Amino acid sequence: MAVLDPLTELESAAEPDDALPNTQMTGLQTELESEADEDLHCETGPWTPGIFITELESDADEDACHIPRKRGKKRRHVTFQLESSCSDQEQKKRVRTGHQTFITVLAGRCCSTDCLARVTRADAAAARIAFKEKSLGDQRTWLMEYFRTHSSRSENESLQFSYNIGLEQVCATAWHQVVGIVRSRFYYWQKQFRDGLLYPLPANCLRKGHKINKTLNAKTELNAFARSYGDRMPDRESVNLPHGFTKREVYRRIRQDNAEVCSETHFKRIWRKEEQHITIPKVNRFSKCDVCTELKMKLGKTNDKDVRRQLIAQHQKHVEKQSSERQKYYKHIRKAKSQPEKYMSVIIDGMDQHCTSIPQLHPTPKALSYNDQLHTHITGALVHGRGQHAYIDFNEYPHDSNLTINILLNILVRYADSLPPVLYLQLDNTSRENKNRHLFSFLSLLLELNIFKKIKVGFLMVGHTHEDIDQFFSRIATHLKKRSTPSFPKLLQAIPAAFHKAHCPTTAERILHLFDVRKWLLPHQHSMCYHSKPHIFKFALHQGKATLQTKDWSTTPHWRDTTGINHILSSHPDGQPTLVEKSFADINIIHLPDKLQPYLEEVDIEAWRSLYELLTLEEEENEEDSTVRWPICDLLIMAKQPTDRPQLEEHACNTEDETFRQVHIGPKVKEQRTEVRERDMVATYLPEYSTHWPQVGCIRSVHEDKSLQIEWYTGTLTSKWKEVKVPVKGQKGRKQLWVETIDSSSVILPPFSLTAGEKLPLQTVNGLREKHSSYFQ
Repeated sequence: MAVLDPLTELESAAEPDDALPNTQMTGLQTELESEADEDLHCETGPWTPGIFITELESDADEDACHIPRKRGKKRRHVTFQLESSCSDQEQKKRVRTGHQTFITVLAGRCCSTDCLARVTRADAAAARIAFKEKSLGDQRTWLMEYFRTHSSRSENESLQFSYNIGLEQVCATAWHQVVGIVRSRFYYWQKQFRDGLLYPLPANCLRKGHKINKTLNAKTELNAFARSYGDRMPDRESVNLPHGFTKREVYRRIRQDNAEVCSETHFKRIWRKEEQHITIPKVNRFSKCDVCTELKMKLGKTNDKDVRRQLIAQHQKHVEKQSSERQKYYKHIRKAKSQPEKYMSVIIDGMDQHCTSIPQLHPTPKALSYNDQLHTHITGALVHGRGQHAYIDFNEYPHDSNLTINILLNILVRYADSLPPVLYLQLDNTSRENKNRHLFSFLSLLLELNIFKKIKVGFLMVGHTHEDIDQFFSRIATHLKKRSTPSFPKLLQAIPAAFHKAHCPTTAERILHLFDVRKWLLPHQHSMCYHSKPHIFKFALHQGKATLQTKDWSTTPHWRDTTGINHILSSHPDGQPTLVEKSFADINIIHLPDKLQPYLEEVDIEAWRSLYELLTLEEEENEEDSTVRWPICDLLIMAKQPTDRPQLEEHACNTEDETFRQVHIGPKVKEQRTEVRERDMVATYLPEYSTHWPQVGCIRSVHEDKSLQIEWYTGTLTSKWKEVKVPVKGQKGRKQLWVETIDSSSVILPPFSLTAGEKLPLQTVNGLREKHSSYFQ
């Protein structure tokens, strides 16, 4: 088979424009045939006309010449070749696949009008070259563009298409055969155009991101494996697998449990590209498990295969055990979410991060050093399925069991109207704050007061305690690292803003006081020993006393009773606990507003000054124990109320159906007085004096029409208060006390008395701050 060089005239007629070329080379066929007749002979007989075929079907020799292509544009090479005889099967294949030569096409018949007879070979060759040299994507785009420019609407709103080869108008069959488009492809894109598609979609766009079942199974199993064995980091959104694992080992374990997963190579690719948050760290920056560390050191000191195999098996058993503990914890979470009327799951832990120190400025000025910041401590509490809460202090309290007990009390009071009979409590495995007899005594008291029927406390392995609460902390840390936190009010606003869970509200508040429950319960509790080893504790009622049972692990088959005395509390204490004394020795923020004035807004500077005044007031005047209500009293009252109480009140018809006041356990707490008397100090709000805040005065007399004669005082929230004197009209130089009659409805807080230093009591200061936000928004 001989191959001819492409003709210059043919190349000029086959320029790859966006529309079909308008070729008028009538002399091309004669010149081509004459050259072929002189120089070429076909093995099958006399001369056969020359044809164009694509590179995929070409059987040309190595010296076949290709039409030069334009720079930067992908095109298919086209060679000029003599047509040779082929079998009927090959001819049908070419017709079916769109690779039928245009000479064969022109020799055929397309329709009753025989459009192909009017098409010249030069026009046909140019049309096919212009289409075939385009890439598949460009062919689709060109085809849709051709439909758009060669279509019109008829009177009945149907689409009509016109097709041209050169200057000749042809039918659709002749057009797609000459151009070299497969029949099914031609009608597919024509249908897409009729349906409203103007531009072709990117190749494989409908399957972009589609994964086969094996790939999806691998991703699901990898995430499940990370939840079972990994530790969530508190400072970033990542999960750390135990140090002894490798990616190959993880794949081997997943493959054993689920055979329908992808190959190891693809599994590692998915891990690297889509699951970057799951890591196997070379160095663990947090507390390390003693067992993992010991096994790692032994593995590094021996090369004996049997010993190493034994050590690896021990590590495997250890990892499986800690995974079982996590699974038990997640089981409690699922039960609390699915049956909130029966179970309540709470986890409490502390966050030790420098990012919560304030102010945090981005970029950080050189004038702001670590010692200048006010260091805060956040204790987080997740109530699964109900809410998540952050409690903040300035390290003015010792971080011991009193902190955990008071936060748990706050949570129970918050959800007192829907407390279930069973409480699941997950705590950090530390004896200073959690794993001690003081906390266990308080939990026993909750049972003996019939607030709960059963309480289970779980402690994870040391070194494997990072759980979902650490993910809660990581969201806070990530949010604060990206934003400036110039003041404490902004910190309280930033923590809830780090989350977008409408079904799980997030709150942040400062711990205003702590009850010294340790000291209160100490004379009424028995001593304990050997309680540092078990990880599961169960408290239940037996004959009115809270008894304790333990298990080493959640997988331990049987509960073990305590030896000696089977209950912790010997009796119930009277009264209520005293308050823990605050210590502000390490807090020094007096110069902070002036030092950072160039970097802070005026509202932030004022917030720092107000905070300093408040902390100074708290340091000078510690709250009296009797002024703070013991939450257990409220908890007992609210927890005992029936859930259908509103319906009973709605249908009540006489006073006998009214609900009586709940019985109070312990010493009677003096109720706060609301009626005013002479010489009482009151806080008021009068719109005509809105520029003066606070509005404080002393009552001189109470009239029968509920009006009050008040003597006005002047001062600030944190300064001394004294009487206001005004000039006497007509008497120059003389002044008198400012006395005015007001309505009793102007009083906004309960009556109070000034302190020995003639200042406002702390409870009144806090009340005025709350009222200020409602009156002066």
